[in-house]
Amino acid sequence: MIYRLEQRVENARGRGLLLEKFAVATPPETSPVDFGKAVHAEAQRRGMGRAKIIYVVMDGAVWLWDLAEDRFKTAVKTLDLHPAREHLQPLAETLQGAGT
Repeated sequence: MIYRLEQRVENARGRGLLLEKFAVATPPETSPVDFGKAVHAEAQRRGMGRAKIIYVVMDGAVWLWDLAEDRFKTAVKTLDLHPAREHLQPLAETLQGAGT
């Protein structure tokens, strides 16, 4: 997903929403290099070249981090909480017990 920070809003309950966002969808067999080119091109179309700060939020897949380093060198790169939690929750429950 690609969006500009000024497209963020909150509903009455304070939940964050996006007014406008853009997806880059490719077939499953698309190579990481070609996917990276497509994401980079779409980000450029959406104004990345004018952005003061670029944020990239992604899961822990090594190829995504490599892609971000190649295509978005100056970006602030952040691990998405939800995929990380999916992997860490079973470990926490194993170490600390169910429901921790």
